[in-house]
Amino acid sequence: MFAFLVGASRGSCFSLDYAVPIFLATLILRFLGLDLFMLKVLGVSVAQVGIYGAAQNVSFVMPGVFAISLSPLLLSTMTQVIRENDLSAARTLGRNAIRTMVTTLPLAVAAAATSNDIAILLFGAEFAGAGPLIAILVFAGFAMMMTNLLSAILIACGKPSWTLKLAAPLLPMAIAGHLLVIPRFGRLGLH
Repeated sequence: MFAFLVGASRGSCFSLDYAVPIFLATLILRFLGLDLFMLKVLGVSVAQVGIYGAAQNVSFVMPGVFAISLSPLLLSTMTQVIRENDLSAARTLGRNAIRTMVTTLPLAVAAAATSNDIAILLFGAEFAGAGPLIAILVFAGFAMMMTNLLSAILIACGKPSWTLKLAAPLLPMAIAGHLLVIPRFGRLGLH
């Protein structure tokens, strides 16, 4: 049983060479969602944290849907094409997937431009303060969508450790950003 887990054959899809870096990268990306916790720990009021939470949920819905639906499809398709030794088709698939995601950037810009109206439409006038936050967080949602897409491409290309190299710097940068920005702009930025 243990030999299967460590990948008795190099072609095993469930080897520790794949499982460990992908697990760690996923864990790191999950820890990026600690911003609500950090807001509360660093002294932002519950009401302001609620406004931020509403903005975050709106900003991450569509990118999350795209990432969840497209990444596994891209991973399976690219893996199949690579197994058939059609590397030019795999490159084309990866390139087109990235281009497709980049074409959604104007939607993020439009959402940022209309963020105040979106906040009022979805939550009412009490949450008008979520508009400026949506304008910023919608680009964070876009970045997370691109990270998921690039991770799927790297895994399909047989580079699972690169997913960890992609995700690892994000957590220290996020923590440093939280510690620098929240005390300085947390209360003012949410009014």
